[in-house]
Amino acid sequence: MVMVGTLWPGEFDERTAYRVQSEPYMQDNDQQLLDLASVIDVPGAFSAAERRRAEQLTADKRILVALRAFDAGFTQVLAAGPQLLRRWENADPTDSKQYCGKAVITAALDARRVGVNTPVSAALLAAAAPAYLSSAQRATAPEDWFERAISYSTTLMHGATACLTPVAGGMGQVAGWVTADYLYQCALQMRRTAPIPDQAWQALLDHHDPRESRFLGESAVRWNRPEKAIKFYEKAATAGDGWAACELADLLDADDRAGEAITVLQMFVEGQPGPKVTLSPTRQSVRSELVSKLAGLLIGEDRIDDMRRLADAHGKSAATWFVDMLLDHGMTAELRQRADAGDWEASRWLTTSLQAHGRVDELEERADAGESLAQVRLAELLARQGQLDRLRRRADAGDRASQHHLAFLLAKKGRVGELRRRAKAGNQSAANRLVELLSTHARTDEALAWLRPNLVDWHAAKEVIEVLVQDQRTTDALAALRLYADSGEMWAAVRLNELLVDLCRVDELRLRAKAGDWDANKRLLDLLVAQNREDELRQRADDGDAKAADRLVDLLIDQDRVEVAITVLQTQADAGVWEAAYRLVDLLVELDRVDEAIAWLQPRADSGAWEAAHERDRQTRLKFFVTQDPGVRSSFCTTAHKRLADLLAEHGRIDELRRRADSGDTVAAYVLVDLLAETGQADELSQMADAGNLEAADKLSELLLTRGQVDEAIAVLRSLIENGSPFATSRLINVLADHRRLDELEQEVNAGTSGAAERWMELRGFVPRRRRPDPRDRVYETGGYRETP
Repeated sequence: MVMVGTLWPGEFDERTAYRVQSEPYMQDNDQQLLDLASVIDVPGAFSAAERRRAEQLTADKRILVALRAFDAGFTQVLAAGPQLLRRWENADPTDSKQYCGKAVITAALDARRVGVNTPVSAALLAAAAPAYLSSAQRATAPEDWFERAISYSTTLMHGATACLTPVAGGMGQVAGWVTADYLYQCALQMRRTAPIPDQAWQALLDHHDPRESRFLGESAVRWNRPEKAIKFYEKAATAGDGWAACELADLLDADDRAGEAITVLQMFVEGQPGPKVTLSPTRQSVRSELVSKLAGLLIGEDRIDDMRRLADAHGKSAATWFVDMLLDHGMTAELRQRADAGDWEASRWLTTSLQAHGRVDELEERADAGESLAQVRLAELLARQGQLDRLRRRADAGDRASQHHLAFLLAKKGRVGELRRRAKAGNQSAANRLVELLSTHARTDEALAWLRPNLVDWHAAKEVIEVLVQDQRTTDALAALRLYADSGEMWAAVRLNELLVDLCRVDELRLRAKAGDWDANKRLLDLLVAQNREDELRQRADDGDAKAADRLVDLLIDQDRVEVAITVLQTQADAGVWEAAYRLVDLLVELDRVDEAIAWLQPRADSGAWEAAHERDRQTRLKFFVTQDPGVRSSFCTTAHKRLADLLAEHGRIDELRRRADSGDTVAAYVLVDLLAETGQADELSQMADAGNLEAADKLSELLLTRGQVDEAIAVLRSLIENGSPFATSRLINVLADHRRLDELEQEVNAGTSGAAERWMELRGFVPRRRRPDPRDRVYETGGYRETP
């Protein structure tokens, strides 16, 4: 007979520690018994592998809850958990210590439900707990009810943990209490849809940790308590939380209190009319959101003076919207004044307007004052009007916009001599137009003499080079392309390689490929395949060129030498080239050799070697593809597990797929679930869901909804929520709303489910929250400026 028992380490040490033989020992028999035992030390926590195996047993809710608890060990939670639950649920309603203790525990649990992560203070618990008592219980409670309640709720169960655990605020001082994780996990299920009493919300508002104000405001919104959310956000905003100020402004505006919303935002953005609030450096990113939200309110309320002050204080971001506002009011005189004062947005509107009305002199005055937009608009206008002399003067004075438009105008008029003079002086615009003009008039030799990467751009150079190719002057074309390719111009490298292939210049192409030109390498391989150069392809493949191996396989398949191609792929795959492994499997499947493909995949999926090689290569290629050919990028998500599972599913090998899933292959389990859902096998999905497979439950809910089995789908979604699925809540809200299940939707509001309050109010006929249009959208639509009529 074998006996197995467990003992706490302290108890074991006490019974086996060295002792003086002459002293009496009450547990002498215990020591003699333990001396006969084989002792196995059990760690206080699961290893990663043990935890993964335990997580697969999610059908047993006790295991799931114990795994999520962090305030006590797994075994301690399993041992003390039921005691904690009984102490909370089964308090004697006639014993003030017990029923007050239960109320305090419930208040602490509800506080944690709505987002309190810091220890709950005595003040909060004392203010909230009466909300969970009947009138008679409140009337008969003794004066020291709170101390008695704390004594009840902090009693240790099985010496492991208590419903509430004190947190030190100093030596001999209690800062607050935290709830047992096990109890909290149970409460999340048992009280998920229980409403939070008004008095508890008020207690949270009066006694919460200021660091949690914004988060509690977000919770109040989810629980459809906008009035409480406003108060929480006010506290957070007062402490300098800019994001809270944004949310507060939205709530106030939705409540037709736009003036108050503006005041809140002004305290952050301008410091007026209330006390200025300074954002910490880590919160500077919120400033643009504050400015845009304030601008939207000011525009909506037509407060032009406030908007002017905002534009003056925040430059371009607010000035753009203020320009639109001035235009709406026809205040063009002020726009001119702002443009004269250096307002870039006003200047953009004014210069565009002056150009549209042909006001050359005024534009030139602004351009001479150094206004870059005016210089551009003036050059465009002078070129449109054909005013060569004025363009020349400005170009000679160094105006780049005038140089650009002058060159186009000279080319249009065929002024080769002037373009040549300006090109010799280093004017790039003139050089580009000159080269284009010369090549158009068949003066290719002269155009060729001007080709230099730092003078003539790619567009003009390409035009000349194509003329050379057409005239079969390939030597000159190659020389020009090399010049630009060596300077880093990608278009030139690609065109050079293309021309080398056309001319069968294999040696130069090989040199360029060796130097790292990926396009040259690709074209070289294409050329070797076209010329049946099997030996060179094989040599390059043996040297580690995976692309050469791939093209060698193409050549062998074209020659009907499939077995040789398979051998090449197997060699490459065994060397860790995962693209070759992919192609080998695909080729075997294409040849209807599915059994062979599966047999080849199975040991590699089980060993994980393919995945390791795949990951190493993936990291290398991710860096490579930053600057190299994106056209040869392959999928990085497929692994041997996934390919094998997909293959089994595609060919109806559901039993093999099920065996792999049952043996712990998570990828196979996912593919199996998808296959069962696609084929409508609800019964097996239900069995897997009952066994704790969340993916199966998710797919089952979708399948039931498509069949119109709404009640069954809702039940599945609720079980998913209980197991912590992050996606089930939003789907449940949509299902309840779509089928107008108002009572159940209200329960989700009580649970604080995100989005439930909005859908519930919508279905009850309440006007949804009004949100101002973002001025940034308006700028995008208008292009940032408008011309005056």
